[in-house]
Amino acid sequence: MQIIINQYKTFTDERGEIKTILSNMKFSSVLKIVTEKGFKRANHYHVDDKHFTYLICGKLRYIQRPLGSYEKPSEYILLPGQSIYTPNVYEHQFIALERSIMDCYCYLNRDQESYESDTVRLNFDLSEVLDNWKN
Repeated sequence: MQIIINQYKTFTDERGEIKTILSNMKFSSVLKIVTEKGFKRANHYHVDDKHFTYLICGKLRYIQRPLGSYEKPSEYILLPGQSIYTPNVYEHQFIALERSIMDCYCYLNRDQESYESDTVRLNFDLSEVLDNWKN
């Protein structure tokens, strides 16, 4: 499974450029998320939803692993212009290494009620699991 996506089709002319970030996808919600440096987001999994996250600016540490796995979580550093895919039933967490702005393209509706019914928060910190694994 391709996690970080770096390859985009770009059209350029004298006016500037158009970059296709995602195509042939059906999303129900698109979120703009701003996270200040040092703060964590997510630390949960989604029962049915999955999403692509596109980093506009900043720098994010992203950690994920399949739900219930006792294996070492995977870690990625997301840079501006990159996208990352989060499947359903994957524990995941974002940590802002810099103030970051990202767009999150979600398959399911992200009104608060739908989001809460599909989101299960972890009772542990996924980044601490990974950091303890390194030591």
